[in-house]
Amino acid sequence: MTVDECLALAGDPIGIAQAEVHAAEVARRLAPWGAPIPMRIAWRVIDPSRIGPAKDPARSLIQRTLFADAVASAEYNRAFTQSRTAFKSRFNVRAEARVDFALDAAWRAVGGRLALPDGLVPGPLPNPFEPLLAIWTLGYALYAIRRQGLTLLAPAIEGELRRE
Repeated sequence: MTVDECLALAGDPIGIAQAEVHAAEVARRLAPWGAPIPMRIAWRVIDPSRIGPAKDPARSLIQRTLFADAVASAEYNRAFTQSRTAFKSRFNVRAEARVDFALDAAWRAVGGRLALPDGLVPGPLPNPFEPLLAIWTLGYALYAIRRQGLTLLAPAIEGELRRE
């Protein structure tokens, strides 16, 4: 890590710790959908304009499942339209945070009756978007969930130059 990256992470030790707890919870909640349980947590410090959504097949599968339900799809559209003013975070204008906000609303509308892709319903599935929103609200983003590790993103300190 560079000194600037260390400063970006050291500037919010409580937020970093909370983001890691929420990220581990996201992975736990995505496990029934096929997400691996990561062995460790890693951080990347990047330009805030490059922060993107979590990249994992389980999240995409949930999104497709929600969009296949008419009630969830309608709720997603309603929530996404209202997300710019309703969802506050350091990234509230980022489309990725707004998508997670809208997916959370869609989940809350129908999550209790969602079935896993193979048709099995193991009981109420926990909402994975709730801890994702908590990460966004803290000012961080979940980038990837892989068996070898879970990757979180932190914004570079304003004015910091990121060397690649």
